[in-house]
Amino acid sequence: MTNFEKVEKLVQKANVSYEEAKAALDKADGDLLDAVILLEKEGKTQAPRQSSFSTEYEQQTQYVSVAGKVEDDRRSYDKEEQRRERRERAKKGFGNIVDFLTRNFLFIKRNGDVVVKLPLWAVILIFLAAWHISIIAVIVSLFFGVTYSFRGEADMNAANTVMDKASSAAEKVKEEYNKLEGQAPRGSRPERKAALNGSILIVEDEEKLARFIELELTHEGYAVRKAADGRAALGAALSEDFDLILLDIMLPEINGLEVLRRLQNEKPTPVILLTARDSVMDKVAGLDAGAVDYITKPFAIEELLARIRVALKNKVRRSAQDGGPPEAEEGVLAWGLLRLDSKRRDVSYDGHRIDLTNREFLMLKTLLENKDIVLSRDTLLERVCGYDYIGETNIVDVYIRHLRSKIDETFGVKMLQTVRGAGYVIRSE
Repeated sequence: MTNFEKVEKLVQKANVSYEEAKAALDKADGDLLDAVILLEKEGKTQAPRQSSFSTEYEQQTQYVSVAGKVEDDRRSYDKEEQRRERRERAKKGFGNIVDFLTRNFLFIKRNGDVVVKLPLWAVILIFLAAWHISIIAVIVSLFFGVTYSFRGEADMNAANTVMDKASSAAEKVKEEYNKLEGQAPRGSRPERKAALNGSILIVEDEEKLARFIELELTHEGYAVRKAADGRAALGAALSEDFDLILLDIMLPEINGLEVLRRLQNEKPTPVILLTARDSVMDKVAGLDAGAVDYITKPFAIEELLARIRVALKNKVRRSAQDGGPPEAEEGVLAWGLLRLDSKRRDVSYDGHRIDLTNREFLMLKTLLENKDIVLSRDTLLERVCGYDYIGETNIVDVYIRHLRSKIDETFGVKMLQTVRGAGYVIRSE
């Protein structure tokens, strides 16, 4: 007999409430007789009432009430059992997971030997830590990247403001100069120095910068013309004679380096590159293409004017030394099977043509003209790049390395020799 049946029977026999019967059974440890005796001692048992109320309907109602309580207790008991089972299963599952993570290891081996032994829980912690650190790094980089972009935009706006002010000031100076020139007597007007200082072509797609340079050069007495893209610059340089060209690299239509290469092939003109690219490889590429100088933006206008004067002086000096333009040199220089034709600017080895840049050609020609004479880096730099060249002397090492790659390594000879601490030399065979 179950506890619920005992309680129900006790309620019927002792004529007590359901709670009293259940409490008595609990005290009697489930013994029905002891529960009855306990209820009698406590005076809770009552004789069945033979009144009009002890009808079959009341008995049935009491029975239904007791049955409902019994059913509620049964449901509560079942729910409690289910909760206990779920707790046991969860505890057992968690224990299995902990046991799996602590008993299994990740091994990192090198040459068959175990270098690192980590439990799986440590691997998971390291992975989670790395994941959080990467997220934080991305957030920080995005924050500082946005901050940097805002600062860059502010600096650009400030630079444009300064450029506008400088252009306005130069315009005012030019207007005042024109007024004074118009008011002066015809015989006392100052003559423009453009014909004396030379003509310059400015190739720059940024209008404000081009206008600023134009005003400064005009004030210095140069005849100036502007071009905003590579195609217009190439047409102007081929159709007119300029003493110097200021050339930007990043141009629309045709790239600045391509303009420079075409000019060197068709109509060599001294070119100074003006560009924001400041890496060594960009400088070497520009100088190899035939530029006489390389200036990175931003620059001081005084530096630009000084480099222009140097380039024009070098042009005049070379023309005077050679009795004509540099490309009119004559004669053939030889070393073994190597031939250098100065007039045609052609270099070949045993009939195989060797492609050299302008600076590489001049470097090889200088060394061939001074066989058995050790030339220092400064001497080579002066002969090839000009006496007033402003730059680093290690550019000579770059050109020597290029020449060795194209001649010595290609044809298996040892023509270019290094004299440690002194310079370079080509010795007679």
